[in-house]
Amino acid sequence: MKIVVLGSLNMDLVTNVPTLPRVGETVSGTSFRTTPGGKGANQAVAAKRLGASVSMIGQVGDDIYGTELLKSLRSEGVSVENVSVSHGIHTGVALIGVEDSGLNSITAVYGANMAESIAYEESIRRSVSDADVLLLQNEIPHRYNVIAAEEARENDSVIIWDPAPVREGAVDLASIATLITPNEHEIVPFIGESEITVADIESAFELSLKINKSFSAIPIITLGEMGAVFVDKGETHVQEARSVVAVDSVGAGDAFSGALAVGISEGMTLPEAVRFASLTGSICVQRRGAQVSMPTREEVDAVLLGF
Repeated sequence: MKIVVLGSLNMDLVTNVPTLPRVGETVSGTSFRTTPGGKGANQAVAAKRLGASVSMIGQVGDDIYGTELLKSLRSEGVSVENVSVSHGIHTGVALIGVEDSGLNSITAVYGANMAESIAYEESIRRSVSDADVLLLQNEIPHRYNVIAAEEARENDSVIIWDPAPVREGAVDLASIATLITPNEHEIVPFIGESEITVADIESAFELSLKINKSFSAIPIITLGEMGAVFVDKGETHVQEARSVVAVDSVGAGDAFSGALAVGISEGMTLPEAVRFASLTGSICVQRRGAQVSMPTREEVDAVLLGF
């Protein structure tokens, strides 16, 4: 089974701080590092480390960051045959602040990820044609996600859309995708209300049912320490979160989406795949970094046995 990821490749510029700065405030950090990132590339690495065959579609600039990102994906065993190099545009970067509690703040400058061309569009159509599972996010032009999803649907692929970061006017993809994986903040555009509070599991279920009635995709709402909720075949499900000490949540959502794709590609039921994804994310948050924090299949299987 082949997983195809269409999405972003960024170089993450990461600072660790005791607490994130408020507006107008300067704080002293405790460390700095650069590390490969981008939601698309993160999910590709997550799926590959769990044993899947993974192909990445995306764009980098003709600079040192782009070269390093391609080298990193190759070293992981991810196919980068369909990653284009855009000349005259910088590779995407993300400025990430991580506080001691594990919470983070991210500012992304997407650069080459947002470049548009006829050649790239044709590459997307061609590259998703043999996908068993297609993974999408919101860090590239929305129309490319729609093109890829429509092409994949024609081929009966499972389409998993991680609607992050929030992008207004992009909800139409939920009528094409098979599964969507918003967190409690990312569900707002799907509900059509300006303010939504997810106080507990029950309120999350209510919102999940609302989304379910409006769109064909099944929403799997991730709630951090509260776990994840979803409705499958008319039944409500709660996936409890494994209790861990989180040090960095940067890659958690991507670990979840990548693992979900692997579970689905291996024929797991949806509850089984969500459990697998949740435990994968719980390992990820105990480490610093995005791609470097993605666990191996052996690590996840060991946790599965004891959970």
